[in-house]
Amino acid sequence: MSTKGDRLRVMVLFGGRSAEHEVSLLPATNVLETARLLRN
Repeated sequence: MSTKGDRLRVMVLFGGRSAEHEVSLLPATNVLETARLLRN
């Protein structure tokens, strides 16, 4: 249970050196955008 003023810290890891690099960018962007929208 959290109280007003508590903040959740989230780290999103994506990318890296592999053939999957481009594939990981879209879901990471979606997660970051959703977190930004839900922040308030």
